[in-house]
Order: sequence, then C-alpha cells, then structure tokens
Amino acid sequence: MNSSTYYDVILYHIHQAVVGHDNNRVTFSVEKLLPIAPIIILCDVDSSESIRAAFDSGVRGYIPTISTNLELATEILYLVKIGGTFVPPSGLSPRRVKPLGSPNPATTQFTLRQRAVLDCLKLGKTNKLIAYELGISESSVKTHIRNIMRKMNAGNRTEVVCRVHELKVTVTD
Repeated sequence: MNSSTYYDVILYHIHQAVVGHDNNRVTFSVEKLLPIAPIIILCDVDSSESIRAAFDSGVRGYIPTISTNLELATEILYLVKIGGTFVPPSGLSPRRVKPLGSPNPATTQFTLRQRAVLDCLKLGKTNKLIAYELGISESSVKTHIRNIMRKMNAGNRTEVVCRVHELKVTVTD
C-alpha cells in the first residue's frame, strides 16, 4: 500500500476457520492497517467473543455476513466512513442489559400524564412533539420520561417502550 493512497474504509475479511485459532495474526494485521483508515471486519462468525476480540484490536465495525443484508452493510460502511462505529447486536455484552424480572405493582402504576407520555413514546415521538401535543413544556416531558424510566428500571426511552411491550404494561385506561 502506498502511503499517499487515501482509503475511506478498509474491509478486512476473516474466514470462520481463522476465528479463534489465529487471533494474534489477525490482531497484528488489523493493528498494522489502523493508521491507514478505519477498519470493518467481515466475518461469517456472529459470536460475542469474536466481535469483542475484533473491537479490542481497534476495528470500527463488524459485519457478521451470515446475518447482515447488503443494504445494512452499505449503511454500516457509510457510518464508519463518517466517523461512527457499528457493533452488531450479538456483540453487545449481556452484562450491560438489566434483567427485566417480573412486573411489580409500583412498575405498572403511572399517573395519567405519564400514561399520555408513554403513549407518545410508543409512537416514537420526540420530546418537542410530545410537549406540543400534551400542552406542556419540554422540561416537563423530560421529567415524566425520567420518572417513567425509574419506575420501569430502564436506561433510556427505547428500553421503556421495549419493557412496556414485554411486560404487557397497560398505559391507557
């Protein structure tokens, strides 16, 4: 590779037979390419261990070819090109996910305003739109969402909506 050549992204294909058997060689190769451009690993293996090892070596994306279609792969390429990072869902550590547990009465009891905010969250509405539709301030919406997140033991609004669906919490009367 010529040092004057510019690369947007480097795609590095790892055959599934190499994963787990020759990680030192892969790590060395990846580290050698890091100064040239961001690296995306293409691999048939979709395991959290192989994904974690790839990111430990400094890659900015991991595309499991067995579970990624061409359209998504193209979006991942663009994301990494503009400075982002892509970790497939299978690479996310289960330790970061809080256990759902069973619903308790405190979790499923919401005020009327919290129920209205939850209805809007389920539709993917922004805080600004929720505030406008409910006739309240954005800071009030944020306060309601924070209180809902606390009751649901959720880390963000997406997790709230997932838990509402998984726990079958009724948010409307």
